[in-house]
Amino acid sequence: MAPFGYAFAPRWRSRAGAGLAFLAIAATLPAQAQENGPVDPRAGTVRIYVSLATSAMTRLVAAMNKHFPNLKIDFVRAGSVETVKRFVAERQAGRIGADLIHGADPGGFEYFAQKGWLDTRLAALPLTKDYRDGFFDKKSGWVALRATGIALMYNTKLVAKDAVPKTWKELIEPKWKSRIAISDPTRAGSSFSHLYAMWKMYGADFIEKLAKNDVFVAGDGTATRDAVANGERDIAPVSEYDAFTFAKEGKPVDVDWVEDGTIMLPAPLGLVKGSPNSENALALAQYMLSREGQAVTTDIILSWSARRDVKAPSGKPELDSIKLASFDWEKAAAEKGQVLDFYFKYFQSR
Repeated sequence: MAPFGYAFAPRWRSRAGAGLAFLAIAATLPAQAQENGPVDPRAGTVRIYVSLATSAMTRLVAAMNKHFPNLKIDFVRAGSVETVKRFVAERQAGRIGADLIHGADPGGFEYFAQKGWLDTRLAALPLTKDYRDGFFDKKSGWVALRATGIALMYNTKLVAKDAVPKTWKELIEPKWKSRIAISDPTRAGSSFSHLYAMWKMYGADFIEKLAKNDVFVAGDGTATRDAVANGERDIAPVSEYDAFTFAKEGKPVDVDWVEDGTIMLPAPLGLVKGSPNSENALALAQYMLSREGQAVTTDIILSWSARRDVKAPSGKPELDSIKLASFDWEKAAAEKGQVLDFYFKYFQSR
């Protein structure tokens, strides 16, 4: 069964702050897929669809370029949900536009696998032995480029550290009325993941009560983070690495690790089956998933790695030191329609 909304071709239009960004940047790949290998002289092109911020992906490619100068990487950026929709629409139209695809939507990648759109050689690589359980799927063919946490970001000028909610459950308390922002779950995978987790942890009544607390639906993830950083709202559930990026840029935000669990999900990387540049794409993916590549990715994006041998970026706790809330994201894809029904009923009918 296709995840909700994935079976329909979306209308692509330019939109300030939310359009697809396209960049062609000279980058590099690992020699013979060896970690810490010499400069790889291979040439050609790889295109990757990503949900990472354009600025982060630009820095990541620039870092690779220091080691591997001859490969051209094109990337197309959108939110996780929109990235999945774009890929599905192209495949249903008989086109292959990407060699690699990455986004924080594991349920979408399970759907890709069911349709036979992923090349399983990627997950068959020996490097998966260094990954945490649940962050790769040999049958489906994907491996997590990032371990993504959904946590509470708060404005440090508006909320004292000792006043931040200690649990997700506190978000329905009256004192947080008109102070919370969320993203539109039809556009942002992090928002869907958060609402799904709240449903499974606290039931549909919780989602109804959350909506009644005058929650501001900001739009995509960028708009939600901006709403908190700019003081339009005090707190928001976000992808925590984005909050760390904001803090590093000097914006008045911080992250709270709630006691009932930072919501944890893999952000898969998949090799597209039948893509025109599959060998170069496989080499790029293998480097990105290697210990060296993950150290680079973690340092630039400020995300966690799912590898056991790569430490958290400076200033972030190690994954084993905080409580995590994990879910069956393949089941979540099958139940996506129910979550979006809650969203439209409680958040959009007010």
